[in-house]
Amino acid sequence: MVKIILEMYSEKSFVLRGEDINIYSTEISKLGGKWNSSLTDKKTMEKFGAWIFSLTKKAVIEKWLNSVKNEPLGKTLIPSENTHKKDKDIDINQILLRIERMEKELLELKLCVKNFHPEHNTEEKNQLPDFDDDEDDGTIIPRLL
Repeated sequence: MVKIILEMYSEKSFVLRGEDINIYSTEISKLGGKWNSSLTDKKTMEKFGAWIFSLTKKAVIEKWLNSVKNEPLGKTLIPSENTHKKDKDIDINQILLRIERMEKELLELKLCVKNFHPEHNTEEKNQLPDFDDDEDDGTIIPRLL
């Protein structure tokens, strides 16, 4: 049995709190809840952490809470560890493929630039222009302080 309690917190807000609340944190966040770890119980003046919602979302949250209470603990929308690991592997492989494609495109672009604009050669870019300090015409530049 799921142990989550819906309580009114103020005139404009309510909170979800309980022992099993962390199991559903992803879902609660998607429903529009915000975690607040420094709430104060108005009766006992104790500090507590809970998910806080606007009163306008109360009907939606009550419906979700009733559906969660009727299911085995942690069943709704929470992926298993193996599923999460597979998704991670797929994401990493997709990212690596994308990086390889981007590297190929970058090399092709560099070749295009070299072919159309020979002055953009990287070897020439790294060389600094040679300034002659010997050509001093004797003019004094005033310093502004």
